[in-house]
Amino acid sequence: MTEALGVVVVTRNHERTIGPVLEALAAQTQPAEKTVVVDCGSDHISWMRVWQGRADMEFVALGRNAGFAGGNNEGWRRLGLRTGLVLFLNPDVIMPPRLLERLRIFSKEARAHDLSAWSVRLMRWDFARGAATGEVDSTGLFPHWTGWRDRRGDASSPGDIVEPVPALCGAFFMARVPELHATALSGGAVWDERYLAYKEDVELSLRLRRAGRRIGVWHGAEAWHGRGWASNRREMSREVRLLSARNEVMLHREYAPWRLPVSLVKLAAVRWLDL
Repeated sequence: MTEALGVVVVTRNHERTIGPVLEALAAQTQPAEKTVVVDCGSDHISWMRVWQGRADMEFVALGRNAGFAGGNNEGWRRLGLRTGLVLFLNPDVIMPPRLLERLRIFSKEARAHDLSAWSVRLMRWDFARGAATGEVDSTGLFPHWTGWRDRRGDASSPGDIVEPVPALCGAFFMARVPELHATALSGGAVWDERYLAYKEDVELSLRLRRAGRRIGVWHGAEAWHGRGWASNRREMSREVRLLSARNEVMLHREYAPWRLPVSLVKLAAVRWLDL
């Protein structure tokens, strides 16, 4: 018997990418039992009309920016799952047609029996061309002296292996529902809404690991991510860079205080020097 599976997608002004993402979800050989799409105050939500009426999809327009963490918590509550699997999926991640089917099968395999959460290899997707670029987007998040970074590197896969990693990229974050309930915050929230967005995926990963849970990347499967953070951080707004730096300070104060001095310097550099 395969695991029941729910999907949560949070969007805010992703009108350009959300259509292809939902099309890929609908085209799965074994679609999710339910997908909840939470819009956090987009300027336009006319794209919802195309999809409303599907029995397997629920659309929620919050009318405010609750952030990635708050939107995911709203979707989680609306799924109302007690067992099975949940996939938190970015509104710019395209999945191949058999991926959900393969993930259900994988979740029952012996090598995955003690995995609480996992991701797949994320490869870069170019929405302008509607094609993969062949570059690695993320195979997990790793600590660096300058902060947390997505590992990219060689595009060739190491094979059909499961690799433990320090943290999972929140663009494709799959977890066992009972494990999320067991490690939830007060009120049953899965994601820490203090983070709004940026580093919230690291926080959830570290919380799971602190509780003795195992997380990892399954290199035997791939999805494609059209990343929103520019390769040159100076292209991102000061507000976004401040949020990311502030969240890193909060993260390291809780989970890695020995990294706090560098994080404080980074925050000061953004705040006072606009770096």
